[in-house]
Amino acid sequence: MEKPINQYYIQMGKYVKNKRNSLDMKQAELAEYAGLSDRYISKLENGKKRPLFETLHKICIALEIDVNDLMDYLYQYKECLYDDE
Repeated sequence: MEKPINQYYIQMGKYVKNKRNSLDMKQAELAEYAGLSDRYISKLENGKKRPLFETLHKICIALEIDVNDLMDYLYQYKECLYDDE
């Protein structure tokens, strides 16, 4: 059964989308650079994916950002990780 969407993953998706847009990059381009499907990127940006760290790292590399910057941003939503347990 798929877990419900929570604020942590919604914010992760927004961060990725904002970074991608700031680079004038399409979802398909990000997907290609990260070795993922554009459908996966779409779901991630909409908070519907819970990526493995390895996948998140690939996305950060493709967006030319440090994964630590993303983690620092998401820290404010850490409590949301437990909302659906």
